[in-house]
Amino acid sequence: MGVYVFDTAYLIDFLEKNRRALDFGHDLIPGAIIRDRVMAYPFHGYWRDVGTVEAYWQANMEIIGSGGLISPEDWGVRSNPEADGLVADRPPTRFAAGSKVKNSLISTGCRVAGTVINSVLSPGVVVAPGAVLRDSIIFTDTVIGPDAQCDLVI
Repeated sequence: MGVYVFDTAYLIDFLEKNRRALDFGHDLIPGAIIRDRVMAYPFHGYWRDVGTVEAYWQANMEIIGSGGLISPEDWGVRSNPEADGLVADRPPTRFAAGSKVKNSLISTGCRVAGTVINSVLSPGVVVAPGAVLRDSIIFTDTVIGPDAQCDLVI
């Protein structure tokens, strides 16, 4: 986990002198530790670096996995009622007759008529009849068409 707080002038100066710097953890922080006064706070809870596609996928799978690494209910996690100007207060999720869902996190406003296994569905996702999602992360308002087969997708 990285939460960085910088003096604006310090950060601008660094970025102007290091135009190829792409990563705080690799480019800025090590040099700052050597040259300047740096403070850190040890965090002793769950965190994951999601800087790669694989790591992002794994972190999402930990939400629905067994073992209790992530517990949105216990942590009091609530969805953001408004994001990017779009009100996310959506109707309840609808499950059509014959739909199947196993070990998945299904957000509000989803309509599921197919099969969803070990997957995370963001608000407004539509899973058409005959579609099968396995081990996948589906973003907001995505439509999975009839008879689509999606395995290990983001």
